Amino acid sequence: MEIAKIGQDSIDVILENDLPGIEVLKPAIYLYPEQTTTVSVKHHFKGTVLNTFPPYEEGWKVIATPEGKLKNIADNRNYSYLFWDGKTNFSKKHFDYKEGFYVSRKDNIAFLQEQLSLLGLNETETNDFIVYWLPQLNRSERNFIHFWVNDNIDHTSTLEVQPKPETMIRIFMEFMPYDGKKPMLPKQLLPRTPRKGFVLVEWGGGPVGSSKIE
Repeated sequence: MEIAKIGQDSIDVILENDLPGIEVLKPAIYLYPEQTTTVSVKHHFKGTVLNTFPPYEEGWKVIATPEGKLKNIADNRNYSYLFWDGKTNFSKKHFDYKEGFYVSRKDNIAFLQEQLSLLGLNETETNDFIVYWLPQLNRSERNFIHFWVNDNIDHTSTLEVQPKPETMIRIFMEFMPYDGKKPMLPKQLLPRTPRKGFVLVEWGGGPVGSSKIE
């Protein structure tokens, strides 16, 4: 049975022809209203959604607290965040990086803590991010890392949220092993995003060079 469509959403990217592959893993959405509020979230993605948790049901509707606790109205269960994945195609231009970071294995934790804090993630979100991504980053002695920040994952993924958050922080990390053979790109300058009012945070990412994006 096909998962309920979120617009046409997805992220388990299967790239066609000779386009480089990338895995987009674990998009996680956190909600922090200023007071306990019923929040509706609809997701629109250029692709096909594969998995959602809790089940998407043509959208998510949750009771969210200022501390970030979510009670899903459909099943009356508690969640820490909303999860989705799927599949789509990116153009070659998507991978034409102009800037990024070169990070050694021994520096992965400190690097992520510093950059994610700068981007506006709190300690819980940062810890969740690192726990998920550290094993993959540590497979290589050194990685090239690029962040897509507040650009709807390079214009492929949009969120329709009611009531509308005052602050949205959406981070998508792409990375690949770096062997030192290609010239280094300039350091990426990341934006500082202060958290004000009702805050929505989403993070995800994927390794460049595979055929899957989750």
